[in-house]
Amino acid sequence: MASRMNSFLDDDGEKKPLRLEEETASYLVQIESSFDGLDETDGEAVGLLVENVLDELKHRTASASADRSTNAVVEKLILYAGLESCVEFAKRLTPYIMFLSRNRHSSHVVQSLCARVAHLISTGGVTEADVAFLGDTDKMEQLGVMFRRLFDPILADFSEMATDLNGSHVVRAIFCLCAGMPIAAERRGKNAKHAHSVSFSQPLHKLLSKSTLCMDQAHAFAVPSALSACLTNAIKTIGELPVTSLQELSCEPAAAAVFNILHRIIFNTQL
Repeated sequence: MASRMNSFLDDDGEKKPLRLEEETASYLVQIESSFDGLDETDGEAVGLLVENVLDELKHRTASASADRSTNAVVEKLILYAGLESCVEFAKRLTPYIMFLSRNRHSSHVVQSLCARVAHLISTGGVTEADVAFLGDTDKMEQLGVMFRRLFDPILADFSEMATDLNGSHVVRAIFCLCAGMPIAAERRGKNAKHAHSVSFSQPLHKLLSKSTLCMDQAHAFAVPSALSACLTNAIKTIGELPVTSLQELSCEPAAAAVFNILHRIIFNTQL
């Protein structure tokens, strides 16, 4: 019932979260400063803060992600989220993922979520809870399954998403995570428009092998089998597109950037 009451269909027939209530928006803006100066290695304190905010958001997480006044707060929340919380984020965003990936605000939230998961897996976890999560095969497989549910609808509509200015950034992040690579960022630094969404990503040139210009396996990390299968299926789907469609996509600036990432992944056979 809550899902129906907090969403509607937009003009494209996609499930869209309702506009965020002013009360929730005010709450998020007020608690934003709570994240300043946090040390993510302080697992107990940070975990409690993230858990409390998630509990307050409940079914309004997607609405907050798409709201221009609160999406940056949600990105900060993800910045400190552990793997357990990342799985919860994926569950909450999945029903609205097509809309969220095309939205200029929430698309950065989805990128942040991919970057955070990639960071936590590649570093072996920051807190004791994350280390334990990474060592639990069942939990990692659950993470893979949940994130594949999040990603599959996007990749199934590859031609549309790859040509969308916002959606294309999400597709690139998905490809990197599923390939077991850090998320490749377009822009970093203090002048980046969305510093939170790129905080755990890496400049593309730093991820490439100097000899092949493909993604360097030195940066690679193992991902759950469901994510590897997600990438394999996406490559197969793209390969089955008509040649004329692939040519047209390659001429689209947003899609060309997606292919740039994908080619650098698939042409390294060691990934």
